[in-house]
Amino acid sequence: MPAPRTRPLVIAALVLAGLWGGVLGLKSLARGQATTAASVRAWLAQHPLPPADRGAYLDQLAGQINRLSGADRLDRGLERDLRGVFGRLSSAQQQAYLDATLPRGFDALMLALNAMPPEERRRMVAQATRRLGEQGGPPPELDDAQVQQIVDQGMKSYLSVANAQTKLDLQPLVQQMQAALQRRR
Repeated sequence: MPAPRTRPLVIAALVLAGLWGGVLGLKSLARGQATTAASVRAWLAQHPLPPADRGAYLDQLAGQINRLSGADRLDRGLERDLRGVFGRLSSAQQQAYLDATLPRGFDALMLALNAMPPEERRRMVAQATRRLGEQGGPPPELDDAQVQQIVDQGMKSYLSVANAQTKLDLQPLVQQMQAALQRRR
């Protein structure tokens, strides 16, 4: 049994150790449940778009999308799956989804591009530029107002979040987007 003087110190040390153990346990649990492109794709496969109560479905989907890293947002398989869902939404539902996901999405993308080594960033920009050229412009399921909203939010994030080198590396993609938008009009 500890001496009466050291007893409060022992109790404090045990409480502190217990708190740190709890924090580390929660951190470990959260890491195991991180949202990834693969986990969102699995969720989409398990939860097809319901005919009713799409608001709750879209809220849950947008929450998952907003937790993705910038790199996971670029996953082509996820993009394909999301386009399938997006194309089956009403115009108002599409708008609600864009409102919920665009700001965080573009900011996360710019932060991910900022963090990439310059060679990898330039390679990704070249791939995106080539894909945009192959597609001929924005997806046809987007109306002009939605395209404008995407462009506006993208430019806002580009100007406020991207660092100078990222802005320079993105120039070919920005030019390709401008050309695609001109062809659409």
